[in-house]
Amino acid sequence: MPSIYKVKECHRQNDLKWPLPQGQPKDHFTTWSAAAAVVVTVLAILTIPWMRFFYNTQKVGAFTIVPLAIATMAFVVVTNVVSQMMFSFNTKIEGQENEKLALGAKFVQKMLKYNFLWHTLPLFVVVVLGLGITFMPAPSTLLGKGMVFLTSFLYFCIFVLAWLVTPAKNGKEKVMGWEKIMHIYQKPKSYYFTVIFPLVAILVLVVGNFALYGALDDKGMRSF
Repeated sequence: MPSIYKVKECHRQNDLKWPLPQGQPKDHFTTWSAAAAVVVTVLAILTIPWMRFFYNTQKVGAFTIVPLAIATMAFVVVTNVVSQMMFSFNTKIEGQENEKLALGAKFVQKMLKYNFLWHTLPLFVVVVLGLGITFMPAPSTLLGKGMVFLTSFLYFCIFVLAWLVTPAKNGKEKVMGWEKIMHIYQKPKSYYFTVIFPLVAILVLVVGNFALYGALDDKGMRSF
């Protein structure tokens, strides 16, 4: 329970609840996003430098590491945007109305530290991956680029669905899907996940595939 105090009495209020995410770290989308960011970034650093030089590996990369990198960029950006919206607009402290309250300094510092480490710092991965795919030769045709876009979209959907169908404990019960979202994130506004989440994801996927991929390579894959 976070340190929440009455301003006048300066006593801890154990009857108040701060809507922190529930469940274990493995239940949070943020944890999955961070894990994907680390794994895919390592793969990109190990593979992109040599895959870009050979035609066959360029085509392999177009359906493996490149769409994985773009999908991961979408994971990280979506996680950052939605988490910051919940952090800024979805926080409501349960307690008596008209009561002057204050949060303990240690709790605020810890909350801000974790928010930076898990939600803001991973944006560095987006920069690294985005820069990496600019050096990879991209398909020169709209059909080829569209196929890569669909592949990155498929990877993103598989990742999200995998998280949704992985059960999380709610007391003695196990929840999945929409119930998991409502339980883990303590009933956030539904449009965060039904509107903002997909819109941000599509935007990142479009920018990654059609603007960043192959941006620093003027030759491209002519026959694809």
